[in-house]
Formats: sequence, structure tokens, C-alpha cells
Amino acid sequence: MRLKASYIIVFTAGEAMFLEAEARFREACREAAELILERGGRGVEEVKRLIAGRYGLGKVPSNAEILEASPEELREELRRLLLRKPVKTISGVAVVTVITPMRSCPHGGCIYCPGGSEAPKSHTGVEEVVRQAQLVDYDPYLQVLGQIGKLERMGHEVDKVELIFIAGTFTALPRGFQRWFVKRCLDALNGSDSGSLEEALRKAEEDPRHRISGITVETRP
Repeated sequence: MRLKASYIIVFTAGEAMFLEAEARFREACREAAELILERGGRGVEEVKRLIAGRYGLGKVPSNAEILEASPEELREELRRLLLRKPVKTISGVAVVTVITPMRSCPHGGCIYCPGGSEAPKSHTGVEEVVRQAQLVDYDPYLQVLGQIGKLERMGHEVDKVELIFIAGTFTALPRGFQRWFVKRCLDALNGSDSGSLEEALRKAEEDPRHRISGITVETRP
């Protein structure tokens, strides 16, 4: 007689709570998707706030999160409704924001810098772009890939991209780090590693998939 091995997976209390919260969040996103479809795309933000309150979520679900949680057969119609006002690419240029892992600026005296404990001094740490950057340890390559993927899942065109370096402390970083950071962002757009910043920029200006149209450096929050 052949004995079948059986396995028991044991989760810690913290892991169980995380899985429960994740399942609850996805359930909330699915209900939000149903309501948005039912209303024909009217009052999307109102629906998201309603669902966030009903399920006691810590944040309002984004359009991308609602799309990802919705049934496959409903996604195309839902995407069309959510893109009625495609502000991200209204000018034909997709805006991709990245943030550097700067914890403080050199002088630290600007009164407009709130300075979150887990964020660059010019941000509080609760902004969505900061939270997303923290998830990938502020890796520029992964930040760009994540934002491009999010825009594409939402149905936005990303053939022309403007990179914006936010937080206001980019220029305080060492010049070598600045060049590396920009290069890695461009490598993500190009889909390949380059030997230098100049090579990466040349590729990005010619790449038909994600051609760079501009780079903006924020010098203050």
C-alpha cells in the first residue's frame, strides 16, 4: 500500500492577519468594480470612498487595484469606464514619477519639508508614490517598471514618457549617484542595460515603445 504524504501549512498570527486583510481588500475591490459597472462609470471616486469606508480599508483603492481584482470578462468594459478622463496621458505624454532614497536635505531648515521617518524629508511618507518606492527599496529601475506597468494595465498609451524626479532633494545627492539613478530609469524604459548614461539617453530618444520626451527634476516639494 502506498501512503500519501499530507502537509499542514501553519501560518503565524501576523501572516494570517495579512492574508485576511489582503483577501478583504480584494473583495472590496471586486465590489467596487461591480458598483462602477452598475453606475455606468458615474461617481467613480465616490464609489471608491464608499467601499473603503464599508470595508474599513486603510486607503482608497486605486483604479489599477480595482481592475486587477475584477473578473477577466469584465475588465475591458471596466477599463473603458475608468479611462473616461485619462488625465495621466491627456497631452499624449505619460508622466512617470520616481523618488530617490534621500532621508534629509543638507540644511534641513525648510519649513515646507514635513520629513516622514521612512521617506525623503520633503515628503510625509504616506504619499502613494513614496509607498510604492519603499516597496522596491527606492530602486529606480523597478520604480519605472512598476509605473509603466500600472499605466498600461489601465489602458494608457505609454509610447511617450516624461520622467519626473520628485521630493526636491535629488540635486543634493552626489553627482555620480544622480547619473546612475537617471541611467537606471532610462534602462527600464529601454528594456535593456546601457553602458553609460549617454547611451541610455540616446536609446530612450529613439525607442518606439517608450520614447523619452522630457526629464524634469523637482528642486523643491
